[in-house]
Amino acid sequence: MEARIRPEPTPEERAAILAALERLLSEDSRPPAYRSAWWEAGIRENLGDPAEESDYGAAVRPRSSPGATRA
Repeated sequence: MEARIRPEPTPEERAAILAALERLLSEDSRPPAYRSAWWEAGIRENLGDPAEESDYGAAVRPRSSPGATRA
C-alpha cells in the first residue's frame, strides 16, 4: 500500500505516520468481547446438529389456531 499524505510531512513524521497506520491495520478490529475464548466456545456450543433440534416442537403445546385472537 502506498500512502499519500498531504501536506507532505518531514521524513521523521512520515515514518511515524506509516508506523501508526501499520499498527492500526494489523490489529483485529472486533471488540474484545468478540475475540474471547468464552465467546467462541458459546458459538461452537450453539452450532449443534439440526437433526437433534427437530424434537423442539414436542416441548410446546400446539396452537389451536394460528395467529392472534381478540380478547
